[in-house]
Amino acid sequence: MINIILGSAIFIILLRLILQLMGADSRNPISQSIKAITDPVLRPARGYLPNFQSLDSASLVALVIMQMTLTWISVRALSTIEPNLASVFIFSFAEIIAKFVRILVWATIISALLSWFSAGRYHPITDVINAITSPLLYKAQKILPASTGIDFAPLIVIIALQLILILIVSPLKDFSNILLM
Repeated sequence: MINIILGSAIFIILLRLILQLMGADSRNPISQSIKAITDPVLRPARGYLPNFQSLDSASLVALVIMQMTLTWISVRALSTIEPNLASVFIFSFAEIIAKFVRILVWATIISALLSWFSAGRYHPITDVINAITSPLLYKAQKILPASTGIDFAPLIVIIALQLILILIVSPLKDFSNILLM
């Protein structure tokens, strides 16, 4: 039960952070809903934690604390080993990056599908997904422009994001497991 509650809170706060980082429209109903849900948790920390450019430090600190709590609970439930703080922190940091990347991968897939099926239709979720994916897709389109009428930008973005999981997240998780021993 605690895994579901913490996992859902982590997901919503991570979505808020992604929307802020990608410059999503704060007037969008989806963005407003996410802000309304997360504000009660984040508002007390805002008085103590400064923002760094577009990075909401209160969201980031809340993410790390919640993910570390979830990781510690999971390690304690699955083994008799007492987890150390360094291992839990590194694993939690890697897990936050992994969740961030997975959200971007799914948003990219959904964006590609929406471009095929919902041309000319408006929905607030479409705007949110486009706000999340357009900075990434724009950079990919600069690398490989659509010359044959087929846009390979989503594929390039997904491959790059998967490389982040393989080259950064997996080694961090392996390192945290070594520290746990």
